Amino acid sequence: MLFITYFVLSASLLTFVNAAPNITLNPTSGPPYTVVQVTGSGFTPNGQINVITWNGTGSITFNSDPYGNLNATLTVPTLNPGNYQFTVADAYTHSATQIQFIITQVSPTPTPTVPEIPIATVTFMALLFIGALMLATRKTK
Repeated sequence: MLFITYFVLSASLLTFVNAAPNITLNPTSGPPYTVVQVTGSGFTPNGQINVITWNGTGSITFNSDPYGNLNATLTVPTLNPGNYQFTVADAYTHSATQIQFIITQVSPTPTPTVPEIPIATVTFMALLFIGALMLATRKTK
């Protein structure tokens, strides 16, 4: 992707204008509930940044810092696994860029297994318990 920066000088104010902002996601893939760091540069300083997320199913607005940088976090929603586009646009210049995030499947939590006890062991233990009770409650004459 080519980024061209040029300068505009008007009324003794030097303004940096970028042809297209750039963004990165960290990580670039993960299951639902993953926290994603969104960073970018090339936006209007102290400007509004519109982020269209998850193939257009969500939108969020952030503000850039005094240098035109974006630093934000998002949490991956519970969507089906697959490739999802983010479109990030500078609200002032309307320049936009896209980046992809891959939602992966949640790893299943292993189900704990209960060890099987053979029926003969259970029967033997029950008989032992009954015998112990009989001995304990036996009356002496």
